[in-house]
Amino acid sequence: MSNSFEGYGVQNTGRFEAGRDVVIHVDKQPNASVEVDRRRALFESLQFEQMDAREWSIKKAHAQTCAWFLNTPEYFNWTHEDALHNGHNFLWIKGKPGAGKSTLMKFLLGHLRNQRQPTGGKEIFLSFFFNARGHDLERTTVGLYRSLLLQLLEARTDLQYALDKVRLGHCWTVESLKSVLEEAVRGLCGHSLICLVDALDECEEAQIRDMVSFLSGPDIIPNGVRICFASRHYPHVSVKTAIEIVLESQTGHDKDIASYLNSALIIKDGPLAEQIRCDLQKKASGIFMWVVLVVDILNREYDAGRQHSLLRLIQQLPDDLHELFHSILTRDNNNMDGLLLCIQWVLFAEQPLTPKQLYFAILSGLEPDVLESCHSDAISEDNIKKYILNNSKGLAESTKSEIPTVQFIHESVRDFLLKDDGFSKIRPDFLANVSGQSHITLRQCCVVYMNMEALADLGESSHKVVTRDFPFLEYANRGILYHAEQAEIHGLGQRSFLATFPRPKWVKHHNVLEKKKGAPVYLQSQSFVHPS
Repeated sequence: MSNSFEGYGVQNTGRFEAGRDVVIHVDKQPNASVEVDRRRALFESLQFEQMDAREWSIKKAHAQTCAWFLNTPEYFNWTHEDALHNGHNFLWIKGKPGAGKSTLMKFLLGHLRNQRQPTGGKEIFLSFFFNARGHDLERTTVGLYRSLLLQLLEARTDLQYALDKVRLGHCWTVESLKSVLEEAVRGLCGHSLICLVDALDECEEAQIRDMVSFLSGPDIIPNGVRICFASRHYPHVSVKTAIEIVLESQTGHDKDIASYLNSALIIKDGPLAEQIRCDLQKKASGIFMWVVLVVDILNREYDAGRQHSLLRLIQQLPDDLHELFHSILTRDNNNMDGLLLCIQWVLFAEQPLTPKQLYFAILSGLEPDVLESCHSDAISEDNIKKYILNNSKGLAESTKSEIPTVQFIHESVRDFLLKDDGFSKIRPDFLANVSGQSHITLRQCCVVYMNMEALADLGESSHKVVTRDFPFLEYANRGILYHAEQAEIHGLGQRSFLATFPRPKWVKHHNVLEKKKGAPVYLQSQSFVHPS
């Protein structure tokens, strides 16, 4: 028997085994079509699944809001045709957490894409929205550069020659991405490049400093590049040519909040409605997120027939965003176990979970007796959405990406829980070791899921069938060891857990899940071998 392979650029990136002699003949030279294929492969390697997840998850600007920004002197100076000559390459929008920076950035991106091009369509628009609640590439500059480079080479396919110095199979690094991006930007030849980068504060500060230094350096800016950043008031990174604007101090921003109150509050007319709008405008201090959350609370009170208590409720509500989160999470004692478990999964999962995965993850910890019966088509997407909404008390939501995952509605929720000791306000007994105790809880959820009777005999089921019928199994199989390891790192020993670890069951599930990858794990005697 013999097999032949015809191609160019053969590379072995893993283990290669052969039962008998292998002969490889290299007798073909690269040609134009091969070079095109090579560039295409490198271009496609820049992509990652959640690249646009954060942008799509940001709610569209409310009607009649954000347009005021287009008339500010700061925006005019940045977009004016003389901006590059006057050194106004950078526009930096700063604001408090929850002020509405991301919504404004999404509005600006849409406006720039839709406006009539005065230079004959020569502008190229790139964007990236950092997301500390997402996957690794969503919160690092590696993800930023991959996304920006992909967008640029997609808009200007003639610049893909910049990929020629990169070998196939290359693992993208910050430095290699910067090098290719520099090469591509140098080839713009008269086209202006406008780049919007949101939520710099949701990336590690050292990475942001390096990124700002690179983008404001001599290899990027002189090539007709304009950049708009948005961040909180930190990290404080100086750019000499940056035009700064503070969102919450703008009159137009206050008018946006007033406009939102006029349309979103159920109670519309009369002295009471006017008083409510006035009180909320004062207490908001420019924090749009605070207004949105409070309006939702007031509307529910009004729907419950408690119109008489609205003014008193406004006085009782804290004007600090973190304190408002505390109030929302503890305003009643209903389902506190579900709330805690939902928060732990969103915070400490190895990677963001899909709505179905989170649904079964919570059930595994709260109601294991109904876990098997819930694996049916009768559990609709709408039921899952309501379940997560109820357990998170409205502070978690699904992204609008191709593969939706669940995250907090805003990064400030995570800040409240981890940086502002929010856990101690929900569960005081967790203050000593929040991370360690949480990983123990999540590890146990994985154990419970793996112990379902329905998983006792998977037979010859394919990977596709198993992951469809048991959405949480793949995570549980990997997560059980991840959470045990994290608990150990945080000072909670795992010797007793390893002594009772369900090895045969774990291996059986692992082999079914890895069937496509051809990497089975075999048990030898009774010793436990970490799958890595």
